[in-house]
Amino acid sequence: MQTEVRMVKIGQASRDERGKYSGGMAGDQDGKEVAIRGWYNRPWNKLLRAKRPLVADAIAEAMEDACANNNIGYDQGQRTTLYKLCRANKFNIRAIKEPCETDCSALVAVCVNAAGIHVSGDIYTGNEAAALLATGEFELLTEPKYLVSDEYVKRGDILLYEFHHTAVVLENGSKVKSNPPLNKYVKGWNRNNEGWWYVYDDRDNYHVNNAVRIEGELYFFDAQGYCVKNPTVTTEESGKLRLIAGERVK
Repeated sequence: MQTEVRMVKIGQASRDERGKYSGGMAGDQDGKEVAIRGWYNRPWNKLLRAKRPLVADAIAEAMEDACANNNIGYDQGQRTTLYKLCRANKFNIRAIKEPCETDCSALVAVCVNAAGIHVSGDIYTGNEAAALLATGEFELLTEPKYLVSDEYVKRGDILLYEFHHTAVVLENGSKVKSNPPLNKYVKGWNRNNEGWWYVYDDRDNYHVNNAVRIEGELYFFDAQGYCVKNPTVTTEESGKLRLIAGERVK
């Protein structure tokens, strides 16, 4: 009996309901325009990995939200309509109720912004790597082991075949080590030139997009984990907290 090989799941915007790249109806007409599928060799020639695991997870979650929302379809001719709607609602992908369009790189831009990292909605696969690296939040991996199989990819990784296609990894590969990395921060308050953040355990985890009482005082942390003052808090229809933004405490 032949054993079925299970591939890591990835999310992507790939084509319209007719198998073409423009001119289709707005929204996902067949559930496959913006969808989750198994990893495949496109072939990829670059992998962009978020330096902070919580950012990577937020990128993956945003892609999952997009793939689950059939109001989001594929059309290169209207590729920024999703980005514009998300920019207006602070990148709450789940709240998109209007049929709209995106393409592979425009969708990656939406997911990265939803994770609190600003990139333009006009990026395309030819300049995507440069745009992501310019944020200082990503590292570039080009070793073959990251590109020709799914064994070493991580959740939140961004796969890129320059000038052709891009996608987001939604699961860890089989050879990704589960051991926690050495601590980079001290437990408690930490600071860099961007602001302050609070590490609450011994595994470098810190509060992200949350309101937390620390020693009796209420603090707000944005989507990148920095403490903010005068926060703007966005919630979903269910009342669940969706996004915190504000002026960072320096």
